Amino acid sequence: MPLNDESKQAILKAIAGHPEILQAAITGSLARQEEDRFSDLDLLLVARDARAVRDVRAWFPVSLSILVCAFHLEHYGTILLEGFDKIDLAIFSEVEPASLWIVHDYQVVKGGGDFAAQLAAAALLSRESRAAHLNPDVSLDNILLLLLTALQRMRRGEELSAHGFVAMAADMAVSLEKRLCGLQSTDDLLDPRRRLEKTRGELAHALHQCLFHPPDRGIQGLARYLSQQYGKSIGDAQKRVLQHLLD
Repeated sequence: MPLNDESKQAILKAIAGHPEILQAAITGSLARQEEDRFSDLDLLLVARDARAVRDVRAWFPVSLSILVCAFHLEHYGTILLEGFDKIDLAIFSEVEPASLWIVHDYQVVKGGGDFAAQLAAAALLSRESRAAHLNPDVSLDNILLLLLTALQRMRRGEELSAHGFVAMAADMAVSLEKRLCGLQSTDDLLDPRRRLEKTRGELAHALHQCLFHPPDRGIQGLARYLSQQYGKSIGDAQKRVLQHLLD
């Protein structure tokens, strides 16, 4: 169920009235007004006392019953409401640099022009250095090595492990294509598979085939896609590896 406007406004009112929350922004699809009925509410909060803000149950609107509230990786948390609406939080202390923020789109809901400027700089930094496709490990050679490892695991009868390596190769293949072909405006910077069906249908179909079939078919399916996509531009050694995977 989508978070209705009344609930959203209640949350924003609680944020506006919280003395420890100095600045706040909506991020994600709601910020670019492209939400659908499955959109979460993503919030970036800058706090005087981050620990007080992490105590979500103490300040969240009492009208919104919380089923689960859990934090991970120090700054990030998720709230699950009784109606199964989800709110994702990123909470930072005011003394922590804005360069830690990972931002794509944003809408300021608390804070002034300086905060907006910090968000713009964080968004630029996220695009230029944090995006998954910029990972220096992303390369065709590493994809081939992951697929070869998957093939070895599969031949040992270790199919679950083989699936894991196929999945890593698949995500790297997405990042490689984004790097070589350029990002589209709706591409997710951090989740390689997000919105792939809408932006890169052929690749999405290939990944679906390789991720939801036995690993031997997944290995061959991804190798076949890579051969078709890059076969004219790669070296003989890479072609030999691809052929070995396809045999």
